[in-house]
Amino acid sequence: MISQLERVLVETYLPSTHTCREPILPSTKELELGTTRLLNELPQEGVGLTGVTHHLASSLLPAFSDSSLSPHYYGFVTGGSTPAALLGDFLATIVDQNVQVHLPKETLATTLENRALEMLLDLFRLPRATWQGRAFTTGCTAANILGLMCAREALLREKLVLAGYGFGDASIAELGFLEACMQSRVMGMQVLSAAPHSSIAKAAAVVGIGRHHVRDVGLSATPWEFDMSQLEEALEDGAERGIVSIVVVGYGEVNTGRFVSNMRDIRRLVNRYGSAWIHVDAAFGIFARVFSPKSRRDSEIGMSDVAEWAEDIEHADSIAGDGHKLLNVVCFPIEFFPRIHETSL
Repeated sequence: MISQLERVLVETYLPSTHTCREPILPSTKELELGTTRLLNELPQEGVGLTGVTHHLASSLLPAFSDSSLSPHYYGFVTGGSTPAALLGDFLATIVDQNVQVHLPKETLATTLENRALEMLLDLFRLPRATWQGRAFTTGCTAANILGLMCAREALLREKLVLAGYGFGDASIAELGFLEACMQSRVMGMQVLSAAPHSSIAKAAAVVGIGRHHVRDVGLSATPWEFDMSQLEEALEDGAERGIVSIVVVGYGEVNTGRFVSNMRDIRRLVNRYGSAWIHVDAAFGIFARVFSPKSRRDSEIGMSDVAEWAEDIEHADSIAGDGHKLLNVVCFPIEFFPRIHETSL
Protein backbone atom coordinates (compact mmCIF):
# COMPACT_ATOMS: atom_id res chain seq x y z
CA MET A 1 0.00 0.00 0.00
CA ILE A 2 2.76 2.44 0.94
CA SER A 3 4.59 1.85 -2.33
CA GLN A 4 1.43 2.68 -4.29
CA LEU A 5 0.92 5.87 -2.32
CA GLU A 6 4.57 6.78 -2.83
CA ARG A 7 4.05 6.46 -6.58
CA VAL A 8 1.11 8.85 -6.48
CA LEU A 9 3.16 11.35 -4.48
CA VAL A 10 6.18 11.10 -6.73
CA GLU A 11 4.22 11.27 -9.97
CA THR A 12 1.60 13.87 -9.10
CA TYR A 13 2.42 15.85 -5.99
CA LEU A 14 6.15 16.26 -5.50
CA PRO A 15 6.88 17.72 -8.96
CA SER A 16 4.27 20.41 -8.33
CA THR A 17 6.13 21.64 -5.24
CA HIS A 18 9.01 22.70 -7.48
CA THR A 19 7.37 23.34 -10.83
CA CYS A 20 3.75 24.14 -11.53
CA ARG A 21 2.00 23.65 -14.82
CA GLU A 22 1.11 26.75 -16.76
CA PRO A 23 -1.67 27.63 -16.98
CA ILE A 24 -2.55 26.51 -13.47
CA LEU A 25 -6.10 25.57 -14.44
CA PRO A 26 -6.86 22.17 -16.01
CA SER A 27 -7.57 22.06 -19.72
CA THR A 28 -11.05 21.52 -21.11
CA LYS A 29 -10.01 18.02 -22.15
CA GLU A 30 -8.79 17.17 -18.64
CA LEU A 31 -12.00 18.50 -17.08
CA GLU A 32 -14.15 16.54 -19.53
CA LEU A 33 -12.14 13.36 -18.94
CA GLY A 34 -12.35 13.76 -15.18
CA THR A 35 -16.10 14.40 -15.34
CA THR A 36 -16.78 11.36 -17.54
CA ARG A 37 -14.67 9.14 -15.27
CA LEU A 38 -16.60 10.08 -12.12
CA LEU A 39 -18.86 7.29 -10.90
CA ASN A 40 -22.56 8.01 -11.18
CA GLU A 41 -23.69 5.32 -8.78
CA LEU A 42 -22.25 3.04 -6.14
CA PRO A 43 -20.65 -0.03 -7.79
CA GLN A 44 -21.55 -3.50 -6.58
CA GLU A 45 -17.89 -4.52 -6.42
CA GLY A 46 -14.76 -2.54 -5.68
CA VAL A 47 -11.68 -2.35 -7.89
CA GLY A 48 -9.10 -2.61 -5.12
CA LEU A 49 -6.48 -0.18 -3.96
CA THR A 50 -4.41 -0.48 -7.13
CA GLY A 51 -7.40 0.32 -9.31
CA VAL A 52 -8.44 3.26 -7.13
CA THR A 53 -4.89 4.64 -7.13
CA HIS A 54 -4.72 4.47 -10.93
CA HIS A 55 -8.18 6.02 -11.26
CA LEU A 56 -7.31 8.95 -9.01
CA ALA A 57 -3.86 9.59 -10.44
CA SER A 58 -4.66 9.27 -14.13
CA SER A 59 -8.23 10.53 -14.43
CA LEU A 60 -9.16 12.80 -11.55
CA LEU A 61 -6.08 14.59 -10.18
CA PRO A 62 -5.19 16.19 -13.57
CA ALA A 63 -8.61 17.88 -13.52
CA PHE A 64 -7.91 19.72 -10.27
CA SER A 65 -6.67 23.31 -10.19
CA ASP A 66 -2.98 23.78 -9.29
CA SER A 67 -3.73 27.27 -8.05
CA SER A 68 -2.68 26.86 -4.43
CA LEU A 69 0.59 25.28 -5.52
CA SER A 70 1.50 28.10 -7.88
CA PRO A 71 3.70 31.11 -6.99
CA HIS A 72 1.31 33.14 -9.14
CA TYR A 73 -1.74 32.41 -6.99
CA TYR A 74 -3.17 35.42 -5.16
CA GLY A 75 -6.71 34.23 -4.57
CA PHE A 76 -8.41 32.79 -1.52
CA VAL A 77 -5.80 31.40 0.84
CA THR A 78 -6.28 27.66 0.79
CA GLY A 79 -2.57 27.25 1.32
CA GLY A 80 -0.04 25.14 -0.49
CA SER A 81 1.73 22.33 1.30
CA THR A 82 5.45 21.75 1.54
CA PRO A 83 6.80 18.17 1.47
CA ALA A 84 7.61 18.41 5.20
CA ALA A 85 4.05 19.55 6.03
CA LEU A 86 2.61 16.82 3.82
CA LEU A 87 4.71 14.23 5.67
CA GLY A 88 3.39 15.48 9.02
CA ASP A 89 -0.20 15.31 7.81
CA PHE A 90 0.37 11.87 6.29
CA LEU A 91 1.85 10.44 9.48
CA ALA A 92 -0.84 12.06 11.66
CA THR A 93 -3.46 10.31 9.52
CA ILE A 94 -1.69 6.96 9.82
CA VAL A 95 -1.27 6.99 13.62
CA ASP A 96 -4.75 8.58 14.10
CA GLN A 97 -4.33 9.77 17.69
CA ASN A 98 -6.90 11.40 19.99
CA VAL A 99 -5.11 14.50 21.29
CA GLN A 100 -8.09 15.64 23.35
CA VAL A 101 -7.39 13.00 25.99
CA HIS A 102 -4.10 13.37 27.88
CA LEU A 103 -2.73 9.88 28.59
CA PRO A 104 1.04 10.40 28.80
CA LYS A 105 1.65 6.85 30.06
CA GLU A 106 -0.06 5.39 27.01
CA THR A 107 0.92 7.67 24.14
CA LEU A 108 3.31 10.49 23.30
CA ALA A 109 0.65 12.26 21.22
CA THR A 110 -0.42 15.05 23.59
CA THR A 111 3.13 15.61 24.82
CA LEU A 112 4.29 15.98 21.22
CA GLU A 113 1.47 18.42 20.41
CA ASN A 114 2.23 20.54 23.46
CA ARG A 115 5.93 20.60 22.60
CA ALA A 116 5.06 21.80 19.08
CA LEU A 117 2.93 24.58 20.55
CA GLU A 118 5.75 25.55 22.91
CA MET A 119 8.14 25.84 19.98
CA LEU A 120 5.64 28.01 18.12
CA LEU A 121 5.56 30.31 21.14
CA ASP A 122 9.37 30.44 20.96
CA LEU A 123 9.15 31.23 17.25
CA PHE A 124 6.70 34.06 17.93
CA ARG A 125 8.76 35.34 20.90
CA LEU A 126 5.93 34.81 23.38
CA PRO A 127 6.83 33.55 26.88
CA ARG A 128 5.72 29.99 27.51
CA ALA A 129 4.92 30.75 31.15
CA THR A 130 2.47 33.51 30.15
CA TRP A 131 0.66 31.63 27.38
CA GLN A 132 -0.05 28.23 28.92
CA GLY A 133 -3.58 27.68 27.59
CA ARG A 134 -2.36 26.89 24.08
CA ALA A 135 -4.15 24.57 21.65
CA PHE A 136 -4.42 23.59 18.01
CA THR A 137 -7.87 24.02 16.48
CA THR A 138 -9.55 22.97 13.25
CA GLY A 139 -9.61 26.45 11.74
CA CYS A 140 -9.23 30.13 12.48
CA THR A 141 -13.00 30.42 12.93
CA ALA A 142 -12.69 27.81 15.68
CA ALA A 143 -9.78 29.73 17.21
CA ASN A 144 -11.83 32.94 17.22
CA ILE A 145 -14.74 31.05 18.77
CA LEU A 146 -12.39 29.90 21.54
CA GLY A 147 -11.18 33.48 21.99
CA LEU A 148 -14.71 34.77 22.49
CA MET A 149 -15.59 31.81 24.72
CA CYS A 150 -12.60 32.44 26.99
CA ALA A 151 -13.48 36.14 27.08
CA ARG A 152 -17.11 35.38 27.92
CA GLU A 153 -16.09 32.99 30.71
CA ALA A 154 -13.43 35.27 32.24
CA LEU A 155 -15.57 38.42 32.18
CA LEU A 156 -18.62 36.78 33.73
CA ARG A 157 -16.56 34.84 36.27
CA GLU A 158 -15.09 38.12 37.50
CA LYS A 159 -18.60 39.51 38.01
CA LEU A 160 -19.89 36.33 39.63
CA VAL A 161 -17.08 36.30 42.18
CA LEU A 162 -17.92 39.91 43.05
CA ALA A 163 -21.55 38.83 43.47
CA GLY A 164 -20.48 36.30 46.12
CA TYR A 165 -20.00 33.09 44.18
CA GLY A 166 -17.10 30.81 45.04
CA PHE A 167 -14.47 30.61 42.35
CA GLY A 168 -15.29 27.02 41.42
CA ASP A 169 -19.01 27.78 40.99
CA ALA A 170 -18.54 31.10 39.18
CA SER A 171 -18.63 29.62 35.71
CA ILE A 172 -20.81 29.59 32.62
CA ALA A 173 -19.97 25.91 32.38
CA GLU A 174 -21.82 25.45 35.70
CA LEU A 175 -24.60 28.03 35.51
CA GLY A 176 -25.20 28.48 31.80
CA PHE A 177 -24.87 31.78 29.95
CA LEU A 178 -28.27 33.27 30.84
CA GLU A 179 -28.13 32.35 34.54
CA ALA A 180 -24.54 33.63 34.82
CA CYS A 181 -25.60 36.99 33.35
CA MET A 182 -28.59 37.25 35.67
CA GLN A 183 -26.67 36.34 38.81
CA SER A 184 -23.77 38.67 37.98
CA ARG A 185 -26.13 41.49 36.90
CA VAL A 186 -24.49 41.72 33.51
CA MET A 187 -26.94 43.30 31.10
CA GLY A 188 -25.22 42.32 27.89
CA MET A 189 -22.01 41.65 26.01
CA GLN A 190 -20.60 43.52 23.01
CA VAL A 191 -17.78 42.83 20.55
CA LEU A 192 -15.90 45.93 19.39
CA SER A 193 -13.59 45.68 16.39
CA ALA A 194 -12.21 47.46 13.33
CA ALA A 195 -12.83 45.81 9.94
CA PRO A 196 -13.38 42.42 11.61
CA HIS A 197 -13.09 39.22 9.63
CA SER A 198 -16.44 37.53 8.93
CA SER A 199 -15.49 34.74 11.34
CA ILE A 200 -15.84 37.18 14.26
CA ALA A 201 -19.55 37.64 13.63
CA LYS A 202 -19.88 33.90 13.17
CA ALA A 203 -18.07 33.29 16.46
CA ALA A 204 -20.34 35.79 18.24
CA ALA A 205 -23.36 33.93 16.89
CA VAL A 206 -22.02 30.54 17.97
CA VAL A 207 -21.15 31.53 21.57
CA GLY A 208 -24.48 33.24 22.17
CA ILE A 209 -23.39 36.89 22.03
CA GLY A 210 -25.14 37.47 18.72
CA ARG A 211 -24.06 39.05 15.44
CA HIS A 212 -26.15 42.11 16.28
CA HIS A 213 -23.77 42.93 19.12
CA VAL A 214 -20.64 43.01 16.95
CA ARG A 215 -19.79 46.69 16.36
CA ASP A 216 -17.31 48.03 13.84
CA VAL A 217 -15.64 51.09 15.37
CA GLY A 218 -12.96 51.52 12.72
CA LEU A 219 -11.90 54.76 11.07
CA SER A 220 -13.49 55.50 7.70
CA ALA A 221 -10.19 56.38 5.99
CA THR A 222 -8.23 53.48 7.51
CA PRO A 223 -10.91 50.94 8.49
CA TRP A 224 -8.46 48.47 10.05
CA GLU A 225 -7.54 51.09 12.68
CA PHE A 226 -9.78 51.81 15.69
CA ASP A 227 -11.52 55.13 16.06
CA MET A 228 -10.27 55.59 19.61
CA SER A 229 -13.01 58.08 20.47
CA GLN A 230 -15.70 55.62 19.43
CA LEU A 231 -13.94 52.79 21.22
CA GLU A 232 -13.66 54.76 24.45
CA GLU A 233 -17.29 55.87 24.21
CA ALA A 234 -18.44 52.27 23.71
CA LEU A 235 -16.34 50.99 26.62
CA GLU A 236 -17.51 53.79 28.91
CA ASP A 237 -21.15 53.37 27.94
CA GLY A 238 -20.88 49.62 28.42
CA ALA A 239 -19.34 50.00 31.87
CA GLU A 240 -22.14 52.37 32.91
CA ARG A 241 -24.92 50.09 31.63
CA GLY A 242 -23.48 46.80 32.92
CA ILE A 243 -22.34 45.59 29.50
CA VAL A 244 -19.02 43.74 29.28
CA SER A 245 -16.86 44.13 26.18
CA ILE A 246 -14.63 42.01 23.98
CA VAL A 247 -12.25 44.05 21.82
CA VAL A 248 -11.14 42.12 18.73
CA VAL A 249 -7.94 43.50 17.20
CA GLY A 250 -6.77 42.59 13.70
CA TYR A 251 -3.13 41.81 12.98
CA GLY A 252 -2.82 41.35 9.22
CA GLU A 253 -6.28 42.30 7.93
CA VAL A 254 -7.33 39.68 5.38
CA ASN A 255 -7.79 42.03 2.40
CA THR A 256 -5.13 44.67 3.03
CA GLY A 257 -2.59 42.92 5.26
CA ARG A 258 -2.71 45.93 7.58
CA PHE A 259 -1.98 45.85 11.31
CA VAL A 260 -3.52 47.83 14.15
CA SER A 261 -0.81 50.32 15.11
CA ASN A 262 -1.84 51.40 18.61
CA MET A 263 -2.28 48.22 20.61
CA ARG A 264 -0.82 49.80 23.77
CA ASP A 265 -3.41 52.60 23.66
CA ILE A 266 -6.19 50.02 23.28
CA ARG A 267 -4.81 48.13 26.28
CA ARG A 268 -4.79 51.33 28.37
CA LEU A 269 -8.44 52.01 27.51
CA VAL A 270 -9.45 48.47 28.37
CA ASN A 271 -7.61 48.67 31.69
CA ARG A 272 -9.20 52.04 32.46
CA TYR A 273 -12.80 50.89 32.04
CA GLY A 274 -12.35 47.24 33.01
CA SER A 275 -14.80 44.42 32.25
CA ALA A 276 -13.18 43.91 28.85
CA TRP A 277 -10.98 41.37 27.08
CA ILE A 278 -8.67 41.83 24.09
CA HIS A 279 -8.61 39.06 21.49
CA VAL A 280 -6.22 39.36 18.55
CA ASP A 281 -7.15 37.78 15.23
CA ALA A 282 -3.62 37.30 13.88
CA ALA A 283 -4.30 34.65 11.26
CA PHE A 284 -1.79 36.31 8.93
CA GLY A 285 -0.05 38.78 11.19
CA ILE A 286 1.36 36.52 13.89
CA PHE A 287 4.14 35.54 11.51
CA ALA A 288 5.60 39.03 11.69
CA ARG A 289 6.76 37.90 15.14
CA VAL A 290 9.20 35.52 13.47
CA PHE A 291 11.39 38.56 12.88
CA SER A 292 12.87 40.71 15.63
CA PRO A 293 13.53 44.46 15.51
CA LYS A 294 16.67 43.77 17.55
CA SER A 295 18.07 41.16 15.17
CA ARG A 296 20.99 42.22 13.03
CA ARG A 297 20.22 39.47 10.54
CA ASP A 298 16.60 40.62 10.14
CA SER A 299 17.79 44.20 9.74
CA GLU A 300 20.23 43.17 7.00
CA ILE A 301 17.49 41.46 4.99
CA GLY A 302 15.13 44.40 5.43
CA MET A 303 12.65 42.69 7.76
CA SER A 304 13.17 44.65 10.97
CA ASP A 305 10.28 46.97 10.03
CA VAL A 306 8.01 43.95 9.56
CA ALA A 307 8.96 42.77 13.04
CA GLU A 308 7.71 46.03 14.53
CA TRP A 309 4.24 45.58 13.05
CA ALA A 310 3.38 42.94 15.66
CA GLU A 311 5.61 44.06 18.52
CA ASP A 312 2.72 44.79 20.91
CA ILE A 313 0.71 41.62 20.38
CA GLU A 314 1.72 40.48 23.87
CA HIS A 315 -0.78 42.98 25.32
CA ALA A 316 -3.62 40.71 24.19
CA ASP A 317 -5.56 38.33 26.40
CA SER A 318 -5.84 35.73 23.63
CA ILE A 319 -4.35 35.28 20.16
CA ALA A 320 -5.42 33.26 17.12
CA GLY A 321 -2.84 32.40 14.46
CA ASP A 322 -3.17 30.42 11.25
CA GLY A 323 -0.54 27.87 10.23
CA HIS A 324 -1.80 27.30 6.71
CA LYS A 325 -1.42 30.92 5.66
CA LEU A 326 2.35 31.41 5.56
CA LEU A 327 3.79 28.15 6.92
CA ASN A 328 2.21 26.22 4.02
CA VAL A 329 0.98 23.40 6.18
CA VAL A 330 -2.02 21.36 5.19
CA CYS A 331 -5.37 22.94 6.16
CA PHE A 332 -6.18 23.53 8.95
CA PRO A 333 -3.78 23.50 11.92
CA ILE A 334 -4.52 26.75 13.70
CA GLU A 335 -2.89 27.95 16.90
CA PHE A 336 -4.88 29.46 19.76
CA PHE A 337 -2.99 31.08 22.65
CA PRO A 338 -4.89 32.43 25.67
CA ARG A 339 -2.94 34.32 28.32
CA ILE A 340 -3.02 32.81 31.81
CA HIS A 341 -6.34 33.71 33.40
CA GLU A 342 -8.32 31.77 35.97
CA THR A 343 -10.66 30.57 33.24
CA SER A 344 -12.26 27.17 32.64
CA LEU A 345 -14.49 26.20 29.75
